[in-house]
Amino acid sequence: MSGINGVGGQWGEGIFENEFVKQNGIWKIKALHYYPRLLTDYDKGWAKDAQPAPGPSKDFPPDRPPTEVYETFPKFYTPPFHFSNPVTGLATQYPGGLGQAPVKQSGLRPGGSGEPPHTGKQELSQRIAETERLLDRAAAYDAAENLASAYGYYLDEFMWDETADLFALDGTRNLSSIGFDAGRERIRESLKRRYPGKKSVDFLLAHQLVQPVIHVSQNGQSAKMRVRLFQLGGPSGGNGFWIAGIYECTTGIENRVWKFRSMDLNYTWTADYKKGWAHIDKDSKGVISTPFPKIVHLPFHYDNPVTGRKPN
Repeated sequence: MSGINGVGGQWGEGIFENEFVKQNGIWKIKALHYYPRLLTDYDKGWAKDAQPAPGPSKDFPPDRPPTEVYETFPKFYTPPFHFSNPVTGLATQYPGGLGQAPVKQSGLRPGGSGEPPHTGKQELSQRIAETERLLDRAAAYDAAENLASAYGYYLDEFMWDETADLFALDGTRNLSSIGFDAGRERIRESLKRRYPGKKSVDFLLAHQLVQPVIHVSQNGQSAKMRVRLFQLGGPSGGNGFWIAGIYECTTGIENRVWKFRSMDLNYTWTADYKKGWAHIDKDSKGVISTPFPKIVHLPFHYDNPVTGRKPN
């Protein structure tokens, strides 16, 4: 950015390709090569204004003509790289039709020779396929976590259709002490029958799904997830409740959209909001109606990540 107060200013963007040398223990610039790529009015911006790069100065002409002449934005030019691709070791690939100068190899390629390896089409195809697989796995991880977040939010807001639509057409939902629903439409009906009507404006509900442990399949098309439930709720001016549990879920792609394939919820404890989990309520027959203080041994979909011990 540069300009004169009260007159106007400019935006400029470009790339430096420099060489450095140490002289008497001090690093200095040996050669500086600046490639201007964009110059525009400060107020108008690059979307409305594109100016050519300034040419040689008439008041202080250079010692020799510029080494490269090209057009700046809206034209596009890629200054040559002095190094090979630092990941693959391959020579830099430039967009076609740009009249690019040959790359200046520096010999910095891992391995020492500075010559890029020769890679055939088969190896290149394998690398592309592996990259796509890893991208699919990364997307699968995020998709599973996003489903858990959406599920908790929709339940909080009594959005039953949106909740049911998170499940695959043949998805299942198994809630301990409540029941098992098979199929998206059965889940939808169960939600609406169990919680008829709209959410009261005087009722608070926070259905938090935290600490997800997600394992994605090798092909990135499905995932298993274990996530903790921490829930609180209650009416304004009245007493509320605490609920905790463990979800074990599987997710997968249906019509290019990530969905729950199965969901199992096991409650570990519930409690009166004011009394807390330390106070255990009993029903009219003197029976404790919540899992706690009994420790419920819940299934894991994975081995112990530290010891490798199989789940019981």
